[in-house]
Amino acid sequence: MNYPNQSNSRGTVPDTSHCGLAAVSKLCTVCLAVACVVSSWIVYYSGTVSKSAQNYEAFAMNTSQSSLLRPESTSLAMSDDATGRTNLIRTPKESNSRDTLARVHDIRSLEHLRKIESQDVTSPFEKLWPRYRLPRWARKDKNFDVAPERSICFVHVGKAGGSAVGCSLGFSLHCNGSKQRQGQLPKLTTSVFHKDVYNCHDNSAYFLFVVRDPIDRAQSAFNYERPSFSGDGDDDENVKELYVDCPFWTFEELIQNGVLSPEEVSDENKEGPSSETCHARAINSLHGTENHASHLYFNYQYYYEAVPQDAQILVIRNEHLVDDWNDLESFVGGKGKANRDVQSIPKSNSYPHSAEDLFLSESSRVALCHELCNEIQMYKSILERAVNLDKQQLQVSLDELKAKCPEEASAEICSDALPDISQKLAENRGYDTVHP
Repeated sequence: MNYPNQSNSRGTVPDTSHCGLAAVSKLCTVCLAVACVVSSWIVYYSGTVSKSAQNYEAFAMNTSQSSLLRPESTSLAMSDDATGRTNLIRTPKESNSRDTLARVHDIRSLEHLRKIESQDVTSPFEKLWPRYRLPRWARKDKNFDVAPERSICFVHVGKAGGSAVGCSLGFSLHCNGSKQRQGQLPKLTTSVFHKDVYNCHDNSAYFLFVVRDPIDRAQSAFNYERPSFSGDGDDDENVKELYVDCPFWTFEELIQNGVLSPEEVSDENKEGPSSETCHARAINSLHGTENHASHLYFNYQYYYEAVPQDAQILVIRNEHLVDDWNDLESFVGGKGKANRDVQSIPKSNSYPHSAEDLFLSESSRVALCHELCNEIQMYKSILERAVNLDKQQLQVSLDELKAKCPEEASAEICSDALPDISQKLAENRGYDTVHP
């Protein structure tokens, strides 16, 4: 067939110019329609995501520019500077915002959880230490079917408000009648880690720390451990070595008589510094390297190094207990009345102290901040890694710390090396390769 006005060396070809224009026009129309549909779907989906995770993303977008984890999230590394002092270098911790958001969406989707019996709850502690049974206080009366990788492990740091939070979560250490609260947070928190009882699944979605200013926590721990001399044989010899054999009946005496050098001892303490042995006991107790007071021994370093290195950390701050609880309940998908009805959390395992017990002189405060430098760095790292705290909340806690220990709160270097606690971890936390 011959077509007019179109020929080349290979013969005659059809004139398709008018067809090409029509095809292009139709193709553009189709592409525009598809683009509109896709754009509408994206807008709808984005709105759905923001509604389903509005609380988390509010936290996240306030804390970073492009990542759902704060860019300043850090881990500690050690190196020696020219003076021989140990540098605690706050190196950026690898973050995976997609994984973090996925965890939040996953855990927030668990709205209808099935109750299960206590005997159906597996115990990592009993698997790790087959000769021992999990203590009664570490078991919950109300249990729900939550897979380990979607659960929360409660890290109960001593004298930081952990008993009050633990009782509200459903554990029973020092509860004095307090019961598990309603809400999603207690349901998802299925296990606990306290002192030498590590009952966490290493693949738990989150590890929930309750923390307190290190200075206040240390003083509270010291006062709590002081022997009662009840005559029932419960007073541990290691405890007596610190409180009785050495002149450390009050916390002020521990610092003045046990920490400060002779020329730094204040006029109020005429007895002067303690013996070399007592001096070592005071220093090592504060550093967590000798167990004369268990809540000083099981310190922030112990709990922080005991959880998996890639753990996703949540935090409830003792100084902001109720607000942080309510925010976390919303964070994990709590809905309805239980979401915001917590107006107070009853104190547990707390006792009144005399003015003498609570007194801390200015010279003692400065010396204590110095001795707790490594603890302060650990405390800062826990706060900085908390995915539920925004920048403003973090800064509030750092400012509170700076008011007591300005130098250590801003420091990146501690004069004392970070203690090697690998043996303490093996003996108390336990690992699969360690047998009792």
